[in-house]
Amino acid sequence: MSDEEFELRELMRCRDFLVGQRTAMKNHDGEEAQGRKICAMQTRRARQLDKDIAALETETRKQVTQTETLREDIALPESIHGAGFTTAVTVRMELGDLRRFERARQLSAFAGLSPRQFESGTSVRKRTRMSKAGSKRVRKFLYMAACSAIAHPSARRSEYDSLKGNGENPWKASARSCEKYWSS
Repeated sequence: MSDEEFELRELMRCRDFLVGQRTAMKNHDGEEAQGRKICAMQTRRARQLDKDIAALETETRKQVTQTETLREDIALPESIHGAGFTTAVTVRMELGDLRRFERARQLSAFAGLSPRQFESGTSVRKRTRMSKAGSKRVRKFLYMAACSAIAHPSARRSEYDSLKGNGENPWKASARSCEKYWSS
């Protein structure tokens, strides 16, 4: 990983952390036992978090546009319906150069999205689950991209509906739709 890629990955991880803090703070907004001083402090903190997140996003965009290979690597996934700039940069920085994978299944296994069967002999058979061997950040962003894609009328939405109509678990249908989405 080059120095620019390492710095971009750290910027994206810091942004993800700050977004989590902002979400946690917004979850506490509805509590009734807050005084005026506490409310004022939380408002200032929320504004500062918004400014910091915006600054990180600006710096990330600036660094991506400075490097031609990164700009090209991010432009393709960003053009996919449901995936935005943040998802494209996170996937690229967490998984590295995606051209090293020959097949979508290899990428799926590396990202921890492939199915994992649990069997032992003839008596122990558990449900097939997602492997979760890869980066949880990538899984989170891909899941959110898939949710965004199936929320709008598109080819992915009809594919999701048909999987769900065939008795597929909604979580599995979303994961399958996500896997097909990124391999197309």
